[in-house]
Amino acid sequence: MGGFTIRIESWEVVAPLLLAFLLLLALRAARGNPGWSGRTVPVRLLAALWAAALADLTWFPVVMDRAQNLAPWYSQIQPVPGLGLLSADPSFALNALLFVPLGVLLPLMTRTELSAKGVALRSLALSAVIELTQLLMYALFANGRSADADDLLANTLGGVLGFLLLRLALRSTASSRLVRSFALPGTPHADRGNRSDGTDSTDRSESTGRTEPEAGGTAPGEPVSRR
Repeated sequence: MGGFTIRIESWEVVAPLLLAFLLLLALRAARGNPGWSGRTVPVRLLAALWAAALADLTWFPVVMDRAQNLAPWYSQIQPVPGLGLLSADPSFALNALLFVPLGVLLPLMTRTELSAKGVALRSLALSAVIELTQLLMYALFANGRSADADDLLANTLGGVLGFLLLRLALRSTASSRLVRSFALPGTPHADRGNRSDGTDSTDRSESTGRTEPEAGGTAPGEPVSRR
């Protein structure tokens, strides 16, 4: 009995989803929706591009051909972490670099104050979802993917490395203000001078032609109270 093969490329699935998000991003940015305009646009754009690249590298192409699945699904599990690191496997470093953007973007986009442990747990969770999906796809479609504990370790280390790079940038007086200006409003690293729509308070003052009063002071033209 002859078999059949179905091949699904990433551009058939990921590209339409990415395009739909870009259109949504452009629409909300044009409307000036809070958190979707100003310097928050590049952050959301980078996050979307990274997610699209991650899906492309880890799940595609999807090949559906049961005739190719000669080995049982459990033979595709490598349960021992650290083997790739000890053997200096180049793919270990590549898997770590793949998650560095996640460690940078997460603290800039989440309202929860994240520590290195928090980023590590989230990186590990996302990596586990990827590995389990790959294993399920192998069992169902025989697309040759496997679940590797080294990938879990590398992805987690990459996420933590990205977080440490962000912390280093935040500690530098030269780059801290710039980095904080890209954080989404309401996040712990957002510039305190930013409004909920991502615009700077200085820009707001210039657009209205008014000077914001300092703490304990009065705005120009406002009567001074006497005691």
